[in-house]
Amino acid sequence: MLRARGPGPGALLLRAALGLGRRGRSWQRPQGQDTGVQVHNSLTGRKEPLIVARSDAVSWYSCGPTVYDHAHLGHACSYVRFDIIRRILTRVFGCNVVMAMSITDVDDKIIKRANEMNVTPASLASLFEEEFKQDMAALKVLPPTVYLRVTENIPQIIAFIEGIIAHGHAYSTATGSVYFDLHARGDKYGKLVNTVPSATAEPGSVDTPALLCLLAWRRQSCSPTG
Repeated sequence: MLRARGPGPGALLLRAALGLGRRGRSWQRPQGQDTGVQVHNSLTGRKEPLIVARSDAVSWYSCGPTVYDHAHLGHACSYVRFDIIRRILTRVFGCNVVMAMSITDVDDKIIKRANEMNVTPASLASLFEEEFKQDMAALKVLPPTVYLRVTENIPQIIAFIEGIIAHGHAYSTATGSVYFDLHARGDKYGKLVNTVPSATAEPGSVDTPALLCLLAWRRQSCSPTG
C-alpha cells in the first residue's frame, strides 16, 4: 500500500528560510478585476486571486538582461518560464498582457567589456541586445510589448533616484554610488519573504544598489549614445 510521505526536515527548513507555508498574515485584497487566476501569496502562504487594476489589460514588468555578453542557460530558463505563464494568462484565461522589459544597456560591466574590445559601450550593448533577442526568438519566447532601455530613460531614472534619497530611503557614498537604505524601510523590507536586515550590520553592508549602472556611466563621463 502506498502512503504519502511528509516533508523531511530539510524541506521544512528550506520552506521556513523562503518564508513559505506561513498562515495568518493579513493581506488586504486590492480593488480591481479578478482574472480568475489563483497565485501563491508569499505573505499569507496561501493561494489568492490575481487582481489587476484594469479589466482590459494585465501589466507585467520583466527585468531584462544586462547586455555585456552572450545570453546563457539562466536567461533561457527564466524567460521560457515567464513565457509559459504569459501564454497561460492569455490563451487560457483570456488576459491581455502588456509586458514591458528593461534592457540595461550601460553599466560598469558594459563599459569594462567595451574598453577591453576597443569599441564603444553603445555598440557593444546593441550587439548583445540583438543577439539576446535572436536567442529568445529561437526558443519561441514571445517578445515583450515594449523594451525600456536605460540609456533612453536617464532623466527619469535620475529624478526617481533623487526622489528616493529625498524621502530618506537611499543614500549616496563618497564614490558616487547610491544604495537603498534597508533599515529605513523597517519591517516592510523583505516582508513577502520574511527577511529583515540586521540592526547591527554596518551601513552599506546589507543595502542594495539603487542604480549603480547610471552612476558608473556618470563617473566614466561616457556618452550613452556612444
